[in-house]
Amino acid sequence: MELKNLLIKLKRKEEKHQEYFFAVEITEELIKTAIWTVTDGQTQVVKVGQSQSWDGKTQDKLVSAIDQSISAISANISPEPSGVIFGLPEAWMDSDNIIPEKKTYLKAVCQELELKPLGFVISNTAVIQYLKIDEGTPPSAIFLQLN
Repeated sequence: MELKNLLIKLKRKEEKHQEYFFAVEITEELIKTAIWTVTDGQTQVVKVGQSQSWDGKTQDKLVSAIDQSISAISANISPEPSGVIFGLPEAWMDSDNIIPEKKTYLKAVCQELELKPLGFVISNTAVIQYLKIDEGTPPSAIFLQLN
């Protein structure tokens, strides 16, 4: 087999191996999860999990809710995602940093569920940034978040 043909075969195998990631949005009452990937330089949501409620205060309840949701959506996904991006409520932030108490929550989630934290966004800011990119200008709107 020629070297050129071998390289083409290897490249095709690499292209078939898709890497998946978790997205976990946390609010004061619910968590929402999704699995996403990057295809041709564009992010693509593969699966959306069911919302799970939690008490908004207890670390164990948060871990349990996230575990239930990601366990359900990761069935039939291979390889199973390990990287996670968190969407956090604004109340969890102190200027540009996560409040220390909430940081311990996220650390516990990652340790207990064997997840690799890739980063976080403030959910409201991420939506506004998405609209800015999608529309080409900053949105002139009033946003309401209802729980």
